[in-house]
Amino acid sequence: DERLGPGMKSSRFVVAFAASVATATAILLLRLVGNRSKIDGSVRKALKGAGRSTGSSRGHLQKDVVIVKLGGAAITNKNKYETVDEKSMQAAVELLARHHKNGIKMVIVHGAGSFGHFHAKKYKISQGVSAHAQSVHGASLCRRSVKLLNQKLLTKLTNAGVPAMTVSPFPSTVTCSDANGRGFSIEEEGSLAAVEKVLSAGYVPLVHGDVILDSTLGHTILSGDTIIEAICSRLHPKRAVFITDVRGVFSRPPSDPKAKLIQTVRIERESGRMRFNPDLGEAIRTETAEHDVTGGIQAKLASAARIVRAEGTTILIGNVTSKTTSDAIGGTATVEGDASSEGNDMNVGGTWLIAEK
Repeated sequence: DERLGPGMKSSRFVVAFAASVATATAILLLRLVGNRSKIDGSVRKALKGAGRSTGSSRGHLQKDVVIVKLGGAAITNKNKYETVDEKSMQAAVELLARHHKNGIKMVIVHGAGSFGHFHAKKYKISQGVSAHAQSVHGASLCRRSVKLLNQKLLTKLTNAGVPAMTVSPFPSTVTCSDANGRGFSIEEEGSLAAVEKVLSAGYVPLVHGDVILDSTLGHTILSGDTIIEAICSRLHPKRAVFITDVRGVFSRPPSDPKAKLIQTVRIERESGRMRFNPDLGEAIRTETAEHDVTGGIQAKLASAARIVRAEGTTILIGNVTSKTTSDAIGGTATVEGDASSEGNDMNVGGTWLIAEK
């Protein structure tokens, strides 16, 4: 805390006090429900206000940036411990490098895949220190694993000419879980705010899901999807792209012969109601890996929908090899009537999430 010298006038104390209050109101608060990735609507409004109250370009003049999520399934073999999918990761790196060279500003957030999830599951890290006798040691192993993946991806990006800089949530982002363990708020936003500074300095922020300190539980997990929601609440981007290992969101697991690719999901911003094209006539059925502690595709769809509803951001969920994915990152994709989504060609199409009034 700043201390006033004995010769300071009381008016300066008032100014300092007001400044501290303004700073406190700008702290990023996340409210997670169920899979710990839901941002409370009132918090999101507070974030918008905080981003615009500084009088600077930060927070509301970053709409030219694209947020790219590299899902764990897109860059690792999720079923084989600490195994990179070299071909898919290299394709993702080449895709991002190409768009960087074309002048596209981006923030990259990556999942953990087979790096981290196994430890998180075994030591029940999302449930806090008391959930497992070796939870603290497990959290260290989990974070070591995630950082190993981050280093592999960072190396490939920098070798490809992308000036990526890792921004890690631990230890600067600190949460406070609520009494029933169903959600938490951010006590110290730390690295989530630093993303803007890194981006403004000309770098490409590379953020990852992480183990974080929690004042109630001791520690917990902050997923990449939750991080993207927080970043979008600050930067208000026009578009975001979620890259996964399949073409998009399907009505059933993609391996099911009856699975249909959902081409568009229209989301009413006021009510949150979703309209699917094609109309499914049934609930979406998905599969989640046993060791996945962040909710699988259902959680990602829910996270993307909340971003669309809150920010009006247009989002594509697609495969790394899809031309539609590339066009979405570059800002040249045609959202309406994307007939290329039909059929089974992995090199075209995806699932669009679009805001409606």
